Amino acid sequence: MEAMRILRKPEAAKILGLAVSSLDDLRRSSRTFPKAIQLSARSVGFLESELHEWIASRPRVTVASAGAAATDPKRAAEQHIEDTGGAEAAPVAARGRKRSNAAAAVSA
Repeated sequence: MEAMRILRKPEAAKILGLAVSSLDDLRRSSRTFPKAIQLSARSVGFLESELHEWIASRPRVTVASAGAAATDPKRAAEQHIEDTGGAEAAPVAARGRKRSNAAAAVSA
């Protein structure tokens, strides 16, 4: 029997190629992401084997489809629904910040 290895959040994030905050976002939004194991009152970990299984289950994308999801809000929403099973709201496309009247007057 293979030994089970538990990875703390920073190590799990590194394996996934994500920031720890992005790992936390995945935990909240994805139905398919592996469940954390409570290690102590303020510490969680993940089974390394489950992380590798999750990575292997992710769809492979071509350069064209990856670019489309990144630049097309409709495709990004469709990908989000596919990833989460449709239970959560789709992400809102990023919008530029409007300048305040004071900032507009200064630059005018």
